[in-house]
Amino acid sequence: NVQRGADGSGFGNPGLRCTACHFSSNSKALHGPPGAENWHLAPAEMAWFGKSSAEICAQIKDPLRNGNRSLKDIALHVRDDRLVAWGWAPGPDREPAPDSAEATYQAIEDWAAAGASCPPGQ
Repeated sequence: NVQRGADGSGFGNPGLRCTACHFSSNSKALHGPPGAENWHLAPAEMAWFGKSSAEICAQIKDPLRNGNRSLKDIALHVRDDRLVAWGWAPGPDREPAPDSAEATYQAIEDWAAAGASCPPGQ
């Protein structure tokens, strides 16, 4: 199991670069790694593991914690980024994200138009 380096760089194993496994397109191998032209790990601070829905919502809306994106930018990122698209085509024996990139884009657009409210904190 390859993991991010202790310094957060994405270089967890000396001498083993990300491109040793991650190519310009998704692997067709069972449980193969995702790929895209500009494959990279998101910054560790963008991870959602262990966060509540309210915390994730606040993070999505905060340009200081979302890659300096507006909600429109977030919607376009979800719809158009090949890295994100992996979620809807994750390869053999993996369950894809629900709906589609286009449906998720539209849901974000609708949410933004309605005021982008977040669930109450816990």
